[in-house]
Amino acid sequence: MRVGEDGNPETKYLAAGKLRESLLAKAREKLAGDPTKLAEFNHHYDGPKHYLTITEDHNYYIDERGNAVMRLPMLEFGSRLAAKGSIADANDVFHLNREDVKSGLKGTDHKALVTTRKADLAKRAKIVPPPTLGEMPDAPPDPFVEFINKMFGVPPEPSLDPDVIKGIGASAGTVQGTVKVVLDLTEASKLTPSDIMVCEMTMPPWKPLFSIAASVVADTGGVLSHCAIVSREYGMPCVVGTLIGTNALKDGMTVTMDDSQGVARIDKR
Repeated sequence: MRVGEDGNPETKYLAAGKLRESLLAKAREKLAGDPTKLAEFNHHYDGPKHYLTITEDHNYYIDERGNAVMRLPMLEFGSRLAAKGSIADANDVFHLNREDVKSGLKGTDHKALVTTRKADLAKRAKIVPPPTLGEMPDAPPDPFVEFINKMFGVPPEPSLDPDVIKGIGASAGTVQGTVKVVLDLTEASKLTPSDIMVCEMTMPPWKPLFSIAASVVADTGGVLSHCAIVSREYGMPCVVGTLIGTNALKDGMTVTMDDSQGVARIDKR
C-alpha cells in the first residue's frame, strides 16, 4: 500500500506483457523465412504458457490441499485438549504426537511438554546444516537431475570473505539497499521501498512483496525456483541458494547485490 503507482503489481504485469509480446514478434519475424523452425518455435512457446499457470498455483493443489484437510480434525483435537486444560491453545496440538493426544484427552497436562518442544523447534530453526555430507559421487549426466538442480540449486563454494555472501545469480542487475530479513509473512510489514529482502524462500503468497523490495537474497533455490522466476518477471536482481543469507545478513546492514557475480556484498554492518 505504501508503494507508488510505479510499484503497482498490475502496472508491472502489463509492462512485462508488452515486453513479452514485443520480443515474441521479433523472434517470429526472424524465423518467418523458415516455416519449420517457426512452427517448432510456436510449439515450444505455447507449452510454458500453460505450465507457468500450474507453477503459480501448484503449492495449493499439490502441497496444501492435503494439509488443509488434515489440519481441520487436528484443530478439533486441539480444541478439545484446550478445553480439558491439557494444552493452553488449540494450535499447541501440533507440538504433540499421537500418544500425547490420546493421553491428553484422558487428562494428562502437556503444557510443559509443549513449551519444551516449542523452544527446541525455535533452537533448531536457527541451525544451518552443511550442504552435503561426505563427497558427492561421480554420476553420468541425467536430464532430470539437471532440472532438479535448476529448481533447487547447487550450493556454491563458501566465500572466504566474511563480507561476501555467495549464491546463484538468478536475475540480472546490480543494486544497493538496506537489508530486511523476512522469515515469514508476519514480518512483511518491515519492508520499505528499495530494501533488500532476505528470506529463506518465497511462495506465491509472497508475490506482492516483490513490488516493494529492490532485490531478493534467498537461502534456497536455483534459477528455476519461484523466487528466481518472479524476480526476473519484476526485473529485479536476485541471488538464490546462498544457504546462509538469513543468518549472515541482519536488519539495517547496507548491501550491494551483484547478480552477475551471484553475490551479496556487505558494505556497512
